[in-house]
This record gives sequence, C-alpha cells and structure tokens, in this order.
Amino acid sequence: MLDFDIVKRIRMKLNSTLLATLVASSSIFASWQAQAMSEAPVPISDDYKAMTFNIRDKEPETDVDNEIWKNRFGAVIRSIESNQPDFVGTQEGYHSQLQSLDTGYHHVGGKIGASIIELWHNSEARLDDDYARIGQGDDGLTIGKYNAIYYNKARFEVLEKGNRWFSFEGLKDNAVAAAVEKGIAEIAINIGTAIIPELKTIAIDFGEFENRMFTYAKVRDKGTNRELWLFNTQMYENKRPEDAGHSLIVTAARTFAIDQLRKFMFEKAMVDGQLQPVVLMGNFGANYLNLPMSITLSAMNNGQAINDDYFRLNARWWALGTLPDESESYHGFGSIEGRLGKPVYPVDWTYSGGKDASGTDFRRVKSAIDKNKYLGYANGEEVFPSDHYPIVSEYTFKAE
Repeated sequence: MLDFDIVKRIRMKLNSTLLATLVASSSIFASWQAQAMSEAPVPISDDYKAMTFNIRDKEPETDVDNEIWKNRFGAVIRSIESNQPDFVGTQEGYHSQLQSLDTGYHHVGGKIGASIIELWHNSEARLDDDYARIGQGDDGLTIGKYNAIYYNKARFEVLEKGNRWFSFEGLKDNAVAAAVEKGIAEIAINIGTAIIPELKTIAIDFGEFENRMFTYAKVRDKGTNRELWLFNTQMYENKRPEDAGHSLIVTAARTFAIDQLRKFMFEKAMVDGQLQPVVLMGNFGANYLNLPMSITLSAMNNGQAINDDYFRLNARWWALGTLPDESESYHGFGSIEGRLGKPVYPVDWTYSGGKDASGTDFRRVKSAIDKNKYLGYANGEEVFPSDHYPIVSEYTFKAE
C-alpha cells in the first residue's frame, strides 16, 4: 500500500521546488527586462552631428535676471536635446555648471570645483540620460573652466581620452606644468631676454593670459565600428580689443597655440599616411576669417588638411566681402546684431576632415547657428541659453 504521508511530502517538495524555480525565473526575466529597457538601442547610421557651445561661466557680480546660471541652465540642456547632437563641445563652464547639466538640478559652486545641489531649482531635463562627459578644468581636475566633450553613450565608446595645455615651450600634460611655464614666461617678461629675442616674444604671448587647453577623445561607433577623433578648445581672450598692440599679441598667442593643436591632431589621427575622421569644436576668440589663425589651422600635413565647416557654408558671402545678418555667434544675450554689409562674424565654429578605414570621405553636409530661446527651468520662461549661440554641424560618410 502507498504511504500517503510520503506521497504528500513528495508533492509538497515538488510544489516548493516548482515555486522556487518560477520565482527565480521570474526574477531573472524581470532583471533582463529592466536591463533591456534601460539600455538604449545602438543606432546604425552614416550620419553624425556635432555641436560647439560656449555656455558662459558664472559671473555672479555682473549677471542679472536671466543671465544668472540658475535661470538658464535648463535652456542649455533643452538646446542640446532639441538639436540631438552626437557630440557636444562646451567651453567655459565650471564643474558645478556641468553638474547642473548632467543632473538637471542647479548646483551652487564656482572655480574651485565644489558644488552643492539645489533641489528646488529643477530643469525637469538632464543630459546624463543620453550623454557621458569627459574633460578637466583648465586649472586641473575639477578646478577652473572646462572644454568638456559630451558624447552619445548609447552610440559611442571611448577608446582614448586626454587633455593638453598650451605653453610657450609646447603642449603640457597637466595644468601644473603649464602654470610653471607661465611663471617662467612672466619672469622672462620682467627681466627681459635680450640674448634670445624670440623667447621674449613668445613668453609675452603666454605669460599674459590665463591657462588655455583642449580636451580630446578617440571614440568608436558601436553600430558601424568606425573610429573618430574629437577635439574641443577655447583660445585666448582679447580683453583689450581697442588696444591694437595688445590685439596683435593675442593673435600671436592664438596662432602659436593653434599650431600646437594642429600638430597634435595630426599626430593622433594620422594612420599610415591617412587622416582618420576628425571633428574640432571650439570658441576661437576671433572670427574664422582671421588669416593667421585660419592659415595655421588649415595647413596641409602629408597633403591633407582639416577644413573650416562654417567657411564652406558661407563661402559665397565671404567672396562678396560680407555675411548675412545671422552670422554672429557671440551675441551678449541678444545685445549684438550684425546687419548686411556690417556683420558680426562668428567666433565659434567647427573644423572637420579625414576618411574612414575604407577610404570613404568624412563630409560636412551643413552647418547652422541655433538662435532659439529655450525654457530656462521649471518657471515657464524661455531664455537665451548663453551669451553665445551654439553652432551645429552635420556630417556623413555617404557619397554626394
């Protein structure tokens, strides 16, 4: 005869095992489903879009109304979301400002790299859902202003990244080394260098200005396996444009630094005599028709060069000696307007060039200035995101 107690115990054991298996399976499925939902699909496309954007550092003593960062950081986020670039090169923002963009909440902080979140200033939008960020402050680590690079983290992975600082004896790996050379430059200015006049000229160029640097990255497109090089910089600022002599010094410093940047770009991106796809974003401090800077940056290397995207867009206007009234990028929160015949030239623009591994050209399709206002944060008011308009350039590997 069957022992019904044994049968009952076996049945209970089977039911318990089955239940545990179902629970485990359900848990595994839920975990897989949550992971699948959290990971955005990798886009597969031959098209790319870059955005260069001087977001303006905080100036609490001079900023008023909607110039104040907490009133406009949401507009910066929304301008980026609206344009949907694959890459964004920002200039001037402090660590706390970039934290605001990443999280969607206003962060209090300044040059030193500390930040405190203000939960009651919520933009209801944020960048770190879609973008990852690399870069350092120009005074090192999280101190000073950034030339950050944001990239679409679903589409790209970073293979290499870094920062370099301009100096009168060549690029430096860190801000401390650049600062030491700046001190040497200042000494050279003070004591003079009659024996080596060239040293004094270059020393003046760099001793007079704050640290300037660039951030770079090599990224791989997960969908197509293409590799691209990204660079982002800001040139020296001319704080005395009415002084012709000082303006010449600023131009010399910018040109000297740009030559260092160009050589570094080709050193990194040239493979077996062929330039890989390159995008340079930046605020160059002077318009793209500044000949010393333009000639230096566009100089040939092994028969190849990177090209000014904005110049190519507006070559017909340049040939006529003028530009349309939408040509300025620095606008001082709407206070500056160019007009036909008397334009205000853009100081922000992009450069590009190169071929992929199959020899297909990396072509600029179009470039444009985004002059729109956007919602600042959850206060219902649209504002200028910055005192600079962003420049948006589109590229493709498709044949013309």
